[in-house]
Amino acid sequence: MAASSRASSPKYASPWGSSRTVLPPVQAGRSVAGFPRSLRLSSQPAPVRSSQRGHRVPSRCVPSRRRARDMRRSLHPRPEDRKEPLAPSTPAGLSEGEPSFPTLPHRIQEVSMRAQQITDPITYHGEGPVWSEQWGGLRWVDMLAGDILTLTGDAGDAWDTVTRHHVASVAAAVRPRRGGGAVIGVEQGFALEDSDGSIATLSPVWASNAVRMNEGACDPDGRFYCGSMAYDQTPGAASLYRLDVDGRVDVVLDGVTISNGLDWSPDGSLAYYNDTPTGHVSVFDYDTANGLTARRSFVQIADGGQPDGLTVDAEGGVWVAVVGQGVIQRYRPDGRLDEVIEVPATKTTACTFGGEHLDRLFITTSREDVDTDADPLAGALFVAEVGVRGIPTRPFAG
Repeated sequence: MAASSRASSPKYASPWGSSRTVLPPVQAGRSVAGFPRSLRLSSQPAPVRSSQRGHRVPSRCVPSRRRARDMRRSLHPRPEDRKEPLAPSTPAGLSEGEPSFPTLPHRIQEVSMRAQQITDPITYHGEGPVWSEQWGGLRWVDMLAGDILTLTGDAGDAWDTVTRHHVASVAAAVRPRRGGGAVIGVEQGFALEDSDGSIATLSPVWASNAVRMNEGACDPDGRFYCGSMAYDQTPGAASLYRLDVDGRVDVVLDGVTISNGLDWSPDGSLAYYNDTPTGHVSVFDYDTANGLTARRSFVQIADGGQPDGLTVDAEGGVWVAVVGQGVIQRYRPDGRLDEVIEVPATKTTACTFGGEHLDRLFITTSREDVDTDADPLAGALFVAEVGVRGIPTRPFAG
């Protein structure tokens, strides 16, 4: 989500140009001459796995699945199992005396665990993470720079390199295509990337420069949805669009203000959706013939929180990025709050599952309209191992 108007926050121009840029491996705690700091992998001092290939994600970033399960079940029992009021405790993943993140007044939920930093703040408005084996790793967008970033490594659990590829004036969302390449939401519509990297922009869906695409996903039948928002956030000025495999574009939902996260349940019968200013996560019934129907509220974010991106895990849990609160919340299929992942950057924008076993939750953040002196990690990429697996990314069939 981009929260500012066109006048107060013009489209961000990437300072690294339009060419594909490969970052070299970075030793922990060491700078790289010739590369802007904002393009480096995180160099926070921390224990790292031994390697001859350079920087690795700190060991504490990727606890074992058993450790993650213990953190969930032992250190943080579910609210209904508690016999006494909640009390502060040492956050999961940290030991006594180990540095913790700043305590900010907006964080009032109990924290299940805390995400760990992978990169330095390399995006202005990081959004839309998606993992695909077809790409060999994670992609996400620096939306207002019009860039797609890729995080790669070996065996899916250690990451060496980030690449940045400029694709358009706005890169709102990206998903893999079944036959190779990608489908991309761009400022006024859609673009298709072939397997050779060439990009063809389709005819604009609208002519106005006051509205842009914002976030998207593919349904179980391989159709790509992407929603819009007005730069000045005019209420009701946006819509949710669907790109079919034959190139046809339909409006599936109108009267939207900031169209945001969208994903489907494991069996594909339900779709979860965020129109951010409503403060609600909506749920629809879904089938091929009728598409999205029977919209109702799945959950209202507490304390005035606004939902941004979302993803669904293999158990049907819905993970929601609460923008401005620095947290990712997991809701059970019945709508009960189950987990809270704290992120050391306030403007959490989206999340997705990835890694070799789809058991790591990757989290994007933004520094648009953020005081980076107070929030220095805004724009970085984070990860948490949450003890549950995600669903393989649904590709575009066109």
